[in-house]
Amino acid sequence: MSATEERTAQTEDLYRLPSWMGENPVARRSSDVNPLFKVPAWLVEHPAIRGKGISVLCTMKEQVVFGTQQKRDIPPWVIKIIPPGSPEIEIYEHLLKNDLSSPNHTLPVEIVRDEPPLLIMPGCDQTDGIRCLGWTLLRQTIDDFYQIVEGIEYLHRHHIAHMDFALDNTTVATRATVKHHKHLEVNKIYIIDFGFSRRFELGPRAQAPVELGHLNLSVSYGVPRLDPYSWDVLCTGKTLLSFLDMLNGYNGKHPWICTRYAQWLVGKERGCPGVCRCRPTARRALQVLAVIRWFVHGWDACARALGYVAELCWLRRC
Repeated sequence: MSATEERTAQTEDLYRLPSWMGENPVARRSSDVNPLFKVPAWLVEHPAIRGKGISVLCTMKEQVVFGTQQKRDIPPWVIKIIPPGSPEIEIYEHLLKNDLSSPNHTLPVEIVRDEPPLLIMPGCDQTDGIRCLGWTLLRQTIDDFYQIVEGIEYLHRHHIAHMDFALDNTTVATRATVKHHKHLEVNKIYIIDFGFSRRFELGPRAQAPVELGHLNLSVSYGVPRLDPYSWDVLCTGKTLLSFLDMLNGYNGKHPWICTRYAQWLVGKERGCPGVCRCRPTARRALQVLAVIRWFVHGWDACARALGYVAELCWLRRC
């Protein structure tokens, strides 16, 4: 009996397994707890998990992603089961062999080559925006925009298209996270979930369109084939718009420069039969954002200086 079959037998009393992990168990009574959200016993007892002292307690994505208990004194971990045929292991291995400092926004993970393979990842927070006001909010928003676009441009530089980029596929390391995982950077946004990603021989403005059948968003645009790098930029624009919607410091009124920039990335899809030019490349998008960032930071510095001078003048009058 193979390792997969043994683990399938062990978990039949715990939850319904996905098709790629073995035969499904018998039907259950309606009074039972939903088996899809139970943690498999073999995962809890896995040597790589126990070796790190990790206690897997919850399901974050049914049958695939599991997490640890959230406590201040316990390091947060996320464990992901990788199905056969997924390119995720290969993509991570290629990205992790490079320098992990920016512009590389790959989350450092431990790859366990077992059957099935596992990814053991630091448990970070959702990229749900910042909560502050005024020019500081705009400056930090632009900085977060820059991190996201920088991460996508880095992937494209290595001829990797994420193919499923969204806000849910990013995560941020907070001070609480870095306290337990010293190799992470505070407030750095990391790109995760490379299950649909692909590596190509050609880079942006050279790669021919590919099938997008696995992506629901492609249906709404009426383009079953699209330049993969251009698709990433479109999804990045959508992600930035979603990011703006989650910020509560703007009270529903987003800075026009942020909205206009994100819409520029989304572009107007014309279904290009070859290399797509409906939107900028990630490199051009990063270059333009660098100029915007320089202006916003300069304006913020001037505003702070003027505020300081005004405060001094008021104190002297008093």
